Amino acid sequence: MISKEELERGIRTTQMQLDEAMRDPEFRQECSELDARYAAMELLESLLRSKSGIRKLNSYRDNYHRDFDITVSFGTDDEDCVRRSSRELVFA
Repeated sequence: MISKEELERGIRTTQMQLDEAMRDPEFRQECSELDARYAAMELLESLLRSKSGIRKLNSYRDNYHRDFDITVSFGTDDEDCVRRSSRELVFA
């Protein structure tokens, strides 16, 4: 079993390593981009899981009889963009 002191020592070591890594501007930029990506996905998820979001999604498909895609990306060169069709979202 891990003692409280060992756990605290491990946390301090990890924090020091993270502080050291955050001094690198490229790593800091990468972390910022990931934070922004997760925030955007959380906003999209909350919209699509809300009652009004689901109602609007279904209303569009019912009124226009068309499927559509939702894409979340950061810039035109984003290779990690997330794309989902409205059909996939209905069953999510």
